[in-house]
This record gives sequence, C-alpha cells and structure tokens, in this order.
Amino acid sequence: MKKLSLYFNTVRHLRIRQVVYQVIYRLLKVKPLLAYADKGSLAQTKALLFSDYLPAPSCATGIGQFNFLNKEVNFSQGIDWSYANHGKLWNYNLQYGYYLLQEEIPLATRLQWLANLHDSLNNNTIILEPYPVSIRVMNTIRLICRHHIHDRELLTALQAEVSFLSGRIEYHLLANHVLENAFALLMGGAFFDHDEWIEAGCKILTEQLKEQVLNDGGHYELSPMYHQIILYRLLELIDWYQAYDRREEAFFDYICRKATLMLGWLRSITFSSNEIPYLNDSAPFITYDTKSLIDYAANLKLNTASALALSESGYRKFERGSYECVVDVADIGPEYQAGHGHADALSFILHYKGAPVFVEAGTSTYEADAVRSYERSTAAHNTVVVNNTSQSEVWGSFRVGDRAQVTILSESENELKAEHDGYSKRFGVRHSRSFSFDNTSVIIVDEIAGRAQTEAVALFHLHPNVACQVEGNTVYLDNVGMMNFLNGLRVETATYNFSSGFNTRIPATVLKVIFEDKLNTQIELT
Repeated sequence: MKKLSLYFNTVRHLRIRQVVYQVIYRLLKVKPLLAYADKGSLAQTKALLFSDYLPAPSCATGIGQFNFLNKEVNFSQGIDWSYANHGKLWNYNLQYGYYLLQEEIPLATRLQWLANLHDSLNNNTIILEPYPVSIRVMNTIRLICRHHIHDRELLTALQAEVSFLSGRIEYHLLANHVLENAFALLMGGAFFDHDEWIEAGCKILTEQLKEQVLNDGGHYELSPMYHQIILYRLLELIDWYQAYDRREEAFFDYICRKATLMLGWLRSITFSSNEIPYLNDSAPFITYDTKSLIDYAANLKLNTASALALSESGYRKFERGSYECVVDVADIGPEYQAGHGHADALSFILHYKGAPVFVEAGTSTYEADAVRSYERSTAAHNTVVVNNTSQSEVWGSFRVGDRAQVTILSESENELKAEHDGYSKRFGVRHSRSFSFDNTSVIIVDEIAGRAQTEAVALFHLHPNVACQVEGNTVYLDNVGMMNFLNGLRVETATYNFSSGFNTRIPATVLKVIFEDKLNTQIELT
C-alpha cells in the first residue's frame, strides 16, 4: 500500500499530455537513424552565422580521450558510443558532441568521430534519444557552418536526426527537455530551410518560454544551473537569428525580452564570487558561468545591467556587511515536473567575504542510488528534519511523490518568515522559520507547531574549508565567527560528503542541533 501511495502521489501531478505521450512513445518504436532520412534529394542548406563568442568546453583530445563529469575514459581501440560504465549522463555527454567545436582537435578527426557515431545510430548500437539528438544537432550545425562543410553523408544524417526529433518532442517530460528540442528544431529548420520545422520550433519556444520563465526571470525548475543552460541556449539563438534572412521581428523581440529577464534573475542570484547557489540539481563546471553569459549577452547588445528583485521563483537574497545569504522559500518545482527538485524548503546558503560557509550537500550524480537519494533528501540541506524523514517524497532519480507546499508569512527588507506543510500529513506538525539580517549577524528561529513529534533536528552544513569547535550550545567557526543555539537540547557534529562537482565528493562537517518546539539560532560574523 505504501508503494502504491507513492506511485499515486507521483503520477497524480502529471499533465494528461505527459501521460498520453508516455504511452505513445512506449508504443512507437525508434528506428535506425537513416530510416528518418529524406528519401528524395537532399534539401538546400543555408549557412547560419554564429559569433563564436564563447569557447567550446575542452572535454576531449585528438587521441580519443574524453573527460565528462570528472570521469575520464581513453578509447584507445576506438570509441564505444554505448559506453555505460560511468552512467547514462556520462554517455549522454559522449553523444552531445561538444568536442566537435574544439578547434585544437583536427577537423578530420572530429568528422570521423561524428561519422562513427552516426554509424552506431544506424546499426542500433545506440538508440536515438531526443535530448542528446537536440544538443548534437546544434553542435553539428555550428561545426558545418564554421567550416563550410558540404559532405552529403553528413548532411543526410543530420537531416535524419532533425526529422526524428520533429516527431519525438519530449512532451512526456516537458520542462527544459522540450526547450532543448525546440531550440534544435528551429536551428535545424533554418539550416535546411524547412518551413514546418521552423514554425514548430518558434511555436514551442513561444509557448514554453511564456510558462517556464517566471515573472522575476527565474526558470521554473528552480535550478540555477539549468537556468544558466537555458539562458545560454537563448543567447545562442539570438546570436544566429539576428542575422537570419527570414527573421520574424515579433519573435526576435520576444526571445530578447526573455533573455533579458533571465539575465536579471541570474545577476541577482549569483554571489559576488561569480558562483551560483547550488540549489536543487546544480553543480559547477557543467555550463558557462554567470560572468561568461553576461559578457556574451553584452556582445549581443542585450541589456545586462538590470538585477531583478527575486519574487515568483521563491528565492530571496540578502546582502549585508561582508556576507550574502540566499534563502529558499520556494516549492520543490513545477507540479508536473519536479525531477530536478530537492526536499529543501526553508534552507539557506551563506557566503562570507566571498567564500562559502553554509552550503548544501549538492549534486554529484543522477544515478538512482543511495547517493542520489541522500543528496535530494531534506537531510542534505540547511533546514529542519522531523522524525528522520524528508519534507517531500523524493525517490528514484527524478521522481517526487507527495510534496511540501511553502507559504511566505511575511517579508521585509531585513526579515523573512515562511512555513511548509511537508510534515503535516504524516506527523501533524508544520515547520516555520524566520530570518532576521543585519550587518554582522543572522538570526534564525525555527518552530515546530502541532501535535508532539519524536525528533526535530536543525542541520547546518559547513563548507569543507570551514573548521569548527563545539562548546555546549556554542559553535566557533574558524575565521568566520560563532553560532549560539538557544533552546537546543544538544549540538552534535557529523561528517557528510560535499559535492564539489559531479562524481566528486569531499568530507565536511554538518552541525546537528536537536530541539523540541522552538530553536533560536544566532550567527555572529566577525
């Protein structure tokens, strides 16, 4: 019954469209690549102009050595495109083809790799999947346009990939996946001068950006990393579309406005160190950083000066004295697609003098294992755990069952108070938390209201570079300051693994403060 309840609470949040396409795509078998090729003559291609302002990430060498997600593989006997020893995401990166834009690798080598990859897709060594196809299509088009390539076999395979994608838009997932599909479909349509693909790409982007970009500019999946990824795609689109001879002015103005909104949010959420808060599924070194994106936008003549007030996204940022604090008073993510969300309501991240002090465990894997379960759980965040359970039922790699709803109770320039109901159904209690900020201190008050609970534990995860000494209910943070816990029953320390990137975890200290109904935490900064 418990498992049935978990499945029900997961599925009931899906949109009908998602369920319908789940069924369709399970029944509609994917064919080999060339089965999607145009049986007639190859259409005329149209060169697209890219500024190439941002350098391609260096992820490969000319001898077949690839490094993705901090895992390196040397294919000395030829590339195994189905390589799965480091998980599906690593294999996806192998298929994305960012190395196609690495100019230090001989062009002939890159073209040979791409031809081999297409062979593997044609003989079913690997199966076409819309997400890696989308990214590879865009990288391939950039390669072709940069080097003015007129290879018929390559163009035929590329056209087949776009044709496949046009009939396999990821409506069963929606969110960032559909955006990537649409960016690729529009670029592919423009490159092949294919009206149906152009119209479909523009239509999907117009509809989805309206929903997915919130009024304060944040992307609705509430991951600063995915926000950066999607913003890069928007800037890339603006880059080539501004010189496109069939440019639609209304659409161009629309995507420029959305990009400006997203730039404003990103500027607001990013710390002065140029590091984003690694909230939900976020990790460093996956995409272009904030400064690079702002510089790219400036090169495209977009307005990059504005920093928007954080509102609808549910994040708040307080900058006082020498510290910056981002507070999470958001729900876990879009109701029908919270796969990149964590059970982190009322958590916070704090940097002091440009360096991280209070952090979260972060994201180091997408594999459905114990590490993934922990990193998405409430225990991996700077908030309160009740009865050793998570506020929201995070499970699998990207599933969420019953989820906490957050209500902001009050906010002002220096104060914020909110509560969530994640423990109401199971334990009959609500957790509320208030923050008060001044130039040298932060005061956090946690309250557990309702019938008696077994245990409440407030967690404070320290960055690996921050050492501490505990003396009763006082904790001294080296070169940072001190913490006092009023009404705490006891303070314990434990070791947790901090994710400094995918597949990279560093031991660090977490403070565990056990309390009953109310806890007053005073953070004094030197």
